[in-house]
Amino acid sequence: MIPILFGSFSELNKGSVELSHQQNHVIEFLYMQQRGLNLKEISMGLDIAKQQLTTIIKDLEMGGYLDQ
Repeated sequence: MIPILFGSFSELNKGSVELSHQQNHVIEFLYMQQRGLNLKEISMGLDIAKQQLTTIIKDLEMGGYLDQ
């Protein structure tokens, strides 16, 4: 099921501004959770340091991919 979901997600991302692998990973994770998450939950769920995740989230917000 995950490969199908990722395939669909990748298809949606075609033609848009290219996102980094980690940015795609964060967006996919948030989409799969279907609820608002805080940085700690995302960090733990993806095993990404909160400091690194903060930069990724800021870039996604600036790009219009996420709302606060």
